[in-house]
Amino acid sequence: MIHESYQIFAQLLLEGVDFNDPCLIFRISPPNAKIDHYNFSLRSGYTCPFAKKCLTKVERDPKTKTSKLKRSPSSEFQCFSASQELMYPDVYLQREYNENLAKARLKSGGPVAFAKSMIAAISENLSRSAKYFRIHIGGDFFSKTYLDGWILVAKAFPDIVFYAYTKSYPYFKDLSLPVNFLITHSLGGKHDDEIKQKGLKFAAVVMSPEEADSYVWKDKAGVEHTGLEIDHDDTHAYKDDKPFALLIHGMQAAGSPASKAVSALKKRGIKAGYSRTDMKRLPTGELPK
Repeated sequence: MIHESYQIFAQLLLEGVDFNDPCLIFRISPPNAKIDHYNFSLRSGYTCPFAKKCLTKVERDPKTKTSKLKRSPSSEFQCFSASQELMYPDVYLQREYNENLAKARLKSGGPVAFAKSMIAAISENLSRSAKYFRIHIGGDFFSKTYLDGWILVAKAFPDIVFYAYTKSYPYFKDLSLPVNFLITHSLGGKHDDEIKQKGLKFAAVVMSPEEADSYVWKDKAGVEHTGLEIDHDDTHAYKDDKPFALLIHGMQAAGSPASKAVSALKKRGIKAGYSRTDMKRLPTGELPK
């Protein structure tokens, strides 16, 4: 049976959507088995202008409704989010819808038009108890004007912590963000050296716990440290300013070093990825220091 949301988005895309229609609203995803917060996504790869080591896209044929993964020659490991889009057509279609609507809003009225639509969507979907919102499980900040729109959204909800992983370092360079807008620079992009040289907070994909333990990094003062904590529940993205590691996980290209690393972790009984059962929330209403 085709999932209801898939049928809705498939019908919209096949019939054609006027994305300039002011009545259209962004699709916000609720907490799920992996991420215990509301979230918003775009298509992976298509909206990631500075991705490199993980650059992967899903190419979908709307006539046959078949999909395939397209990996960049620079790709060293497969984007987990892109794998989701391949496995679940409704996920891909929802993100494509969000992407098209975001670009239409930005084209018609810039960051303000985007922010108004997103504020309406968040107001309609989030519960009053929601304290965290993840921007992008799939996708990234594809332009500075798009980022400016999210800054306006964060300012409109000062009691919600908006957090994101990003490889779009050039858009954030020397930018002052609202206190409730938290960024983790995701390594594996085109600006890793500058991110590490400046001692900015980052997340690094590692192939084993041993790689995390031996990882050498410098803080903003230039002091050298060894070892990264491994995140399993997304809390490292908003609990402090320390860099952290993410264990390689998900579907990887057969025979690749990443695929072999995933298999090795499974054989050792080492858990990788996210699990909602491990979620540890900060006290209600408390912003990270």
